[in-house]
Amino acid sequence: MVVPHTGVASLVAVFNATVPSGPGDRVLQFASPSFDVTLAELAQALLSGAAWVIVPDELRVGADLARFAVECGLTHLTVPPSVLATIPEDVDLPDGASLVVGTEEVPAGLVDRWAGGRVMVNAYGPTEVTVNSTFWRCEPGWSGRRLPIGRPDLNTRAYVLDGR
Repeated sequence: MVVPHTGVASLVAVFNATVPSGPGDRVLQFASPSFDVTLAELAQALLSGAAWVIVPDELRVGADLARFAVECGLTHLTVPPSVLATIPEDVDLPDGASLVVGTEEVPAGLVDRWAGGRVMVNAYGPTEVTVNSTFWRCEPGWSGRRLPIGRPDLNTRAYVLDGR
């Protein structure tokens, strides 16, 4: 399968509409370079004029990650929910920093804790669609059993198929 370059343009358009960034913003580079999410982090920064801030390996979880985010003035973070869950209750991220979570199911408790006062998005998609295929804007107080993966991104169609 060939992944067309147009997927990157659509990915950036979705990020710009959902969690816009520009000159003066600082985007966290968290994902492993071998993981497709790195493309989203890099494209979000590079194609908007924002700074791309690489987190050192020893600061990738918990209070260390949160302190790094505050000290560096990060405005955009994309992290797995399990990493977000390691940040202690008494530690916060930079005020107003946007959060994109994905790669695994997002517990509703994380949404209640982190979505207030910031844009928080649940992103989902296989590599073959250039990182994401759906986005869901998270709101505190979600009462459903599972957080939705969202609606199809720009230039994307999503089909739900059953066992038939």
